Amino acid sequence: MFTSKQMALGSESWVDECQDGGHARNRKTLNGQRRDDACGFWDLFGEQPAPPPGVLALFRRLEAAGERLRAVHGWPVLVSHLGMGAVYDGKGAMYSQHRDNEWQKYLKTRAPRRPGRPRRARTSAATGDWMNFRELTMLAYVNLPEHFDESEQGQAAGGRLRCYADTKKGDLVGSTASELVEVAPLGGRAVIFRSRELLHEVLPAYARRFCLTLWFCTGLDDPDE
Repeated sequence: MFTSKQMALGSESWVDECQDGGHARNRKTLNGQRRDDACGFWDLFGEQPAPPPGVLALFRRLEAAGERLRAVHGWPVLVSHLGMGAVYDGKGAMYSQHRDNEWQKYLKTRAPRRPGRPRRARTSAATGDWMNFRELTMLAYVNLPEHFDESEQGQAAGGRLRCYADTKKGDLVGSTASELVEVAPLGGRAVIFRSRELLHEVLPAYARRFCLTLWFCTGLDDPDE
């Protein structure tokens, strides 16, 4: 799909939200942000476009992991019916620092009220809402292992996922991070994190880099409460 240019702006496999990094609700967030991957979405529940069988099997494994986390932690999350595939062209394509779901004080809340629990009063400092409903981000890398391993050639390929641990809310560049962790996109490796919390970026990739992404979503302000 990538080589035949089916995953390009305006094609049937492209969703307009791709151009906005999944942040179509507030484009101001994208100011100064760089995103070079080509991406498209598959429907995972019987509609079109449907993923190839092998890709669907990987999404089902991610879904099972998310369901287990939901059971253990009691998070009120549901799996998205769409799974995303992203391709970095191997010519330095990158994705600068971002969260998959960011708080925006200029947005009006859409969060539903939990049964039997009154909605919390919002102060002027607490006004706003999340850009989308994503709560858990689940990645699966489908690259050849030797393309991004720890050999000299693998390290030269770049494409690492750089994670900025414990950044403060509103920090979009990682200046408050307690630790930087870089994860190689080895084929068969899965990465799971909280969409609202982890600031991360994809470093420039000099080998073609493939990644599947599945989100678990919630409509609540704070699923931990």
